[in-house]
Formats: sequence, C-alpha cells, structure tokens
Amino acid sequence: MKLLKHIVFLILFSVKANYYAQEYPPIQIYSPIDYGADNQNWAISQAKNKNIYVANNKGLLEYNGAKWELYVSPNQTIIRAVKA
Repeated sequence: MKLLKHIVFLILFSVKANYYAQEYPPIQIYSPIDYGADNQNWAISQAKNKNIYVANNKGLLEYNGAKWELYVSPNQTIIRAVKA
C-alpha cells in the first residue's frame, strides 16, 4: 500500500512538473522614458526586416531590437496609424 502511494505521488508530481516546465515567451515592458516619446501609442506594425514601427503622439517610433528612434512628423501632428 505504501509503495502504491509513492507511485501515485511520483506520477502526479511528474505531471505537475511537466505542466510548469512550459516556457513563456519573454516579455519586455518599455516606458516612455525608454523610447523617448509620449506615453500614448496608437498602432503597431512589424516590417519584413523585423523592425517594429509604432504610431505615437510625438511621431513615428522605430525599434530595431536594440534602440528606439523617433521620427517627428513635419507638421507635429499625432500619428495614429502605421502599416509597414
């Protein structure tokens, strides 16, 4: 009987351990200080070269995986849509 309890415990433990062993994708949270623009983002798009483009209140943000670049619109209007 004691052996049966140990076997059941090991089976349940291994199932639970496998469940929690699943990896979650890494999530990085950026603040407006990090990307150097306003705190309201409207749209996001990814280009074929893997760069991320974000429509922001201050302009168009480009992220290449290492650094952010802000492109201010010529007439200083809010950019609300982006399609890469």
